[in-house]
Order: sequence, then C-alpha cells, then structure tokens
Amino acid sequence: MHCRGNMGRKDRIESGDIRRDRHRIALMTTIHATFALCAALVMVACQVDSRSWYPCGKATVASFYEYSASGEKACVATIEIVNTGKSTINSCTVSVSASTEARTYRQTIIKDMMIPPAKLAYFNIEIAYLSETETLEESGLGIVDEYYL
Repeated sequence: MHCRGNMGRKDRIESGDIRRDRHRIALMTTIHATFALCAALVMVACQVDSRSWYPCGKATVASFYEYSASGEKACVATIEIVNTGKSTINSCTVSVSASTEARTYRQTIIKDMMIPPAKLAYFNIEIAYLSETETLEESGLGIVDEYYL
C-alpha cells in the first residue's frame, strides 16, 4: 500500500528540485531587481546638475590703478573671486584683457587658493604697458574667461 504522506524516492527528488528551482527564481528576481534599482539610481545621479557638486565662481575686477616708474607704465588690477557653488574652489584660472588706445593686452592667471562656498578672495595682477604714454581706455579692463577646480 502506498500512503499519501509517504513519498517515494523519485517524488522526493522531484520535490527537492522544485524547491531549488523556486529558490533560484527568487534569487534571480532579487538580483534583477537590485540591478534595476542601481540603474535607476545611476540615471538619477546623472541628471543632477553639475553645479551642485562642481566648483563654480564669478570673477570681477574689484579695482585697478595705473602707475609709472622708471620710464615704464603698468596697470595693477585687483580681481575678486566669489564662490557661487556648493563645493570648495581649490584653484582658479582667470583671463584678463586690458585695452589702451594703442593695443590690447591679455593675461591669464592661475591661482591655487581655497575658497569655501559663499566666500570670496582677492588677488592682484600687473599688466606692463609697452609705452609710457599708454592709458587704459574707459571700460578697457575686463574678465575674458574663468575656470574653477
């Protein structure tokens, strides 16, 4: 006689295989769901505006003056850097243009300085003129380009 509660060897093997298959399916479903969640998180992270983590700032000419010494003339400008981002600025590259009635001078300055978010810093640059008779034109001094790291 064969009881319902008694499984034969073949029935037990098939039942164990089914259980293992169920575990494999559950495991694969969990792995696929995890990959899908990771992919969604990566896509969301890529959508975040880089300004929220990448250093950014604004450079302006805060003040300037011209001077003559030993037959040479130059312009000294004070550059103001304001950190407008959420990350610390560690280095900045600022290109300045100075126009006189005779010619235009250009200079790029690289400064390693730490500027925390919402803070500012200053530095001076000097642009020597070729002629002692040159004078900076009105609105002749400005920031051409800027880059922050």
